[in-house]
Amino acid sequence: MRHRNAHCALIAIVTVACEGRGTLDRTDPTCGPGTHVEGKSCVPDGTFDTDSSSDTDGGGSSDTDAGGTSDTDPATLRYDVCDDGVAPFTTLQDAIDAAQDGDVITLCPGRWYRGTLEGRELTIEGIDGPDQTIIEGSATAAALTVVDSTLTVRGLTLTNRSVHSSVPTCLSAEGSNVSGENLVLTGVQAVTLDSSYLLKLNDTDSTWEHVHIHDNKLAGTLVVVNGGSFDLRHSTFDHNTSPGGGGSFDDLSALAAYTLSGEISNNLFYGNTTTGSHPDEWFKLSAKTGHSLLVSNNVFHENTAPSSCALATIDQFVDFRNNIVSRNCGPVRGETASASMHYTLNFQNASTSQQLTGTGNLADDPLFTDPAHGFFAFPAGRSPAENAGDPAAAFKDVDGSRNDMGAYGGPTGAW
Repeated sequence: MRHRNAHCALIAIVTVACEGRGTLDRTDPTCGPGTHVEGKSCVPDGTFDTDSSSDTDGGGSSDTDAGGTSDTDPATLRYDVCDDGVAPFTTLQDAIDAAQDGDVITLCPGRWYRGTLEGRELTIEGIDGPDQTIIEGSATAAALTVVDSTLTVRGLTLTNRSVHSSVPTCLSAEGSNVSGENLVLTGVQAVTLDSSYLLKLNDTDSTWEHVHIHDNKLAGTLVVVNGGSFDLRHSTFDHNTSPGGGGSFDDLSALAAYTLSGEISNNLFYGNTTTGSHPDEWFKLSAKTGHSLLVSNNVFHENTAPSSCALATIDQFVDFRNNIVSRNCGPVRGETASASMHYTLNFQNASTSQQLTGTGNLADDPLFTDPAHGFFAFPAGRSPAENAGDPAAAFKDVDGSRNDMGAYGGPTGAW
């Protein structure tokens, strides 16, 4: 892993930038001076030097301790966890156990197995991106478990192919601070018909950006938030479904959040299906008394059920505006009498029973470009949702014009 206070000369080998980041520290307290860890052995410094003129003490061409440059191919030192014979760790958990606060653990392409972080601050990164780098959970534990820690995770796919009841499958956090960026959560397959979760966040402050949750099959809830702040932006939930067994244990919902505060903005939620016999709502959103949750500039499209249900239930502390709600199993309803919905386009939902009312709402076709293929923009000058959102300055589009309803409007509408 890359330690925060290590020499920037070695950072140049491991990563593209060193400011504010750590570097790969191959030193081990069990190794003596002038040695470093390679695999599970202590070997002399300079082992990587293919130049016979190497100078490990005087700052020459291979002297990483003194700030020189190495003759080693930088690609061989990119990863902290890899089975390439070069990286210092071959399992994620070993790297976590050896890490210090502030370290960045990089994974090479491949499938890695679950890790638990407790009482520390780390970053776990797949620098080749989520298509290449996967962390998988087990039948009894999530891919990543975080307890009383600060974790940044990015560039990874989190999955779990053996899901049993009441198990968080991809990430479970308790009393922590978690940030996720450029993540994919997919391929989860339920083994039993009961409550399971992709993300379960208890008393955890979390921020999620560019997260794609798709093609999972489970009975339960994709994301559960209980306490803490929750921010979700520029993310997509699509084509998730329940296992198909029917009955009261075969229901799926997308997001259940009881937050201290937060913002859900500029996201796409579409094409999700539950086959259970007792669907309640796809989204159950509430905030603690005296706090607020902003739900603005999202698209909710074709989230279906075998019978009518609520797309969402919200309480009076949820500020629901500038969204497009179209062709779902039902409307947005209030959990409390004072809940409301403003500047939202509602179109052809299966039911309008108990639909919330408010200022500036519309009921017209948004004229999406190609919703069947996940394109939810609309032609300029044609959609009734254009320039129809909240006119307040705080909600203006990136170009300064009035808010466009939907996922690409508002001050953070540029993905």
